[in-house]
This record gives sequence, structure tokens and C-alpha cells, in this order.
Amino acid sequence: MEKRILVTLMLFFVLIKVVGQESKLNLGAGLGITSAEAIGGVAISLESNYLFKISDKFKLGPSISLLHYFGGFSNFYEGTNKTSTYLPTAMALRYSLSKKSMIGFDFGYSIGISDTEGASYFRPMYGYTLNDKLMLQLTYSSMGQENGDLVSNLSIGIMFKI
Repeated sequence: MEKRILVTLMLFFVLIKVVGQESKLNLGAGLGITSAEAIGGVAISLESNYLFKISDKFKLGPSISLLHYFGGFSNFYEGTNKTSTYLPTAMALRYSLSKKSMIGFDFGYSIGISDTEGASYFRPMYGYTLNDKLMLQLTYSSMGQENGDLVSNLSIGIMFKI
């Protein structure tokens, strides 16, 4: 399992380097909101996307993320170590509301890395530009698994433009 995570991280950072100066790297942390059967708690995520300008208001392109759930409070009182890691691959769509704000949607498939199954992936978001290099983002990630579980995450993060 550790080898898969290491290989995934290496692939992720190679992709960030390949897309060069127009890529965006998102680092964020959030509070997990899940169904009762799924793993919840605190989550951290990394994201890289490569957006192509379609018009003055629209951008579209591929996105890859790494999302890790550290588990909920049951880890403390049950003495368990339930965590899960996903690799969402998606198409990213961004729409500029103004010079400072945007809304966006990512949709695709999330590959389960750490003993979890894959899932469909949907992530709406709102972003507010702080300066030329930083954007504050509020996102909701939702992954619907085949067994009926819904794994989701509400987070706030910072988008760093590289």
C-alpha cells in the first residue's frame, strides 16, 4: 500500500512539473462530511490542473488530485486506524463571475488507492482571487461508490499559481 501511495505522489509531482508555468497547484485542508458507513473526519488534498482558455469567461482542462481522509472520531474511541486515499482524475470547468471571483466544477472518476473502491467524482467550487498568485477556494468533493456509500468533503483551500 505504501508503494502505491509513493508511486502516486511521484506521478502527481511529475505531472505538475510537465504542465509547467500554466499549471495550478491547490493545497487545502477540510472537514470530511460522509455517510455513516464511510470514513469521515479531517481530509487534506493536493490538486493540479491545466486549464485552456475557451473564451473570456470559460476555462476547461484536465485535473488530477490526491485526497486523503484521516478518519473520524471513531479512530480515537474505537482504537482503529480507518483512513482512505483517493486519486480523482477529472475534467475541470471554470467560469469567471468577475475579475476577482469564479465558480467551477470538476467531474470524473476517483481511483481508490488505500483499500477503497473507486467512485464517480463531482466537485463544485467557488474561488476568490486574493492576488496574482493566490486564490481562496471553497469546495465540496463528492464521490459516489458502487456499494452506495457517499464519501464527501467540504473544504477551504488556497490555489497557488505556479
